[in-house]
Amino acid sequence: MDLARNPIVPGDFVLAKLKGYPSWPAMVVFPETLPEQVACARHCAASHAVMFYPDCDFAWVETAQIQLIRARLLEKPNLVNKPDTDSKMALSTAEDIFRHPGSFDGEYRVCRQNAHQD
Repeated sequence: MDLARNPIVPGDFVLAKLKGYPSWPAMVVFPETLPEQVACARHCAASHAVMFYPDCDFAWVETAQIQLIRARLLEKPNLVNKPDTDSKMALSTAEDIFRHPGSFDGEYRVCRQNAHQD
């Protein structure tokens, strides 16, 4: 995907990949909404703050490791490398996010509140 034409912005639903983990559904968030320990973590300039679903884990992810969720992306059979239960759940969550994006707004608010209480 050409990110020059489709820049990643807070509120976008994406598949984000951290080293050692499969691509996972996440939402790009504003850096100021991150929990303090994540906000202060070292990251490169070409990275975005994300919240992973469904566990509400926050992280910085390099732009090159992020894909916007689009219908044709969800149709790829090898989207998630490991066909285990967690990966199947991730795909199902990604599909739900794509098809009903507003339904996750409340979940995001709760996750953000809980993260700042820890």
